[in-house]
Amino acid sequence: LPVKVSAAGFATLYAPVALSIPTGVEVYTASFENGKVVLTSVDNGVIPANKGVVVKATEGTYNFEITTTEETISSDLIGNIATANVADQAAYILGSSTAGVGFYKLNSTDRTIKGGRAYYVAPTGEAPAYLFNGATTGIDAIKAALNDVHAPIYDLSGRKVANAVKGGVYIKNGKKFIVK
Repeated sequence: LPVKVSAAGFATLYAPVALSIPTGVEVYTASFENGKVVLTSVDNGVIPANKGVVVKATEGTYNFEITTTEETISSDLIGNIATANVADQAAYILGSSTAGVGFYKLNSTDRTIKGGRAYYVAPTGEAPAYLFNGATTGIDAIKAALNDVHAPIYDLSGRKVANAVKGGVYIKNGKKFIVK
């Protein structure tokens, strides 16, 4: 199973079969606890079937071999075998932006997740992103992306508005702003 790692050095993987980890590749499970994302190394050399993981390696394509070895790991990442739309509004996918590498909330219009990729569904969907800033283990805090262009806009009464009107005061990403 070929897995392409981007220039950011990370990818996600979800497969219906157990896979052996190739040389030069690090694999991590992800857990999202108490407002933090923690990546834990998969040290046994095998990714169990139907478990979502984070792959770290230099940019390139890596071939993961199917194995019959049975292992058990725990990961909060889930996935799909085929490309599919995710209806859950609290879905996060691996991405990279000026804020750093992390799990970013899917926008409201494009809900597609490619087959074979892992993603996270938050219980509440509060944070726009869960960043790991290049660290691979022991992540201590989640930093919210401050400029989510797809974030909803609210009036001062807390009602969601479709379009901000000139001269109005609104709230977006937890900050007040005036439309000029």
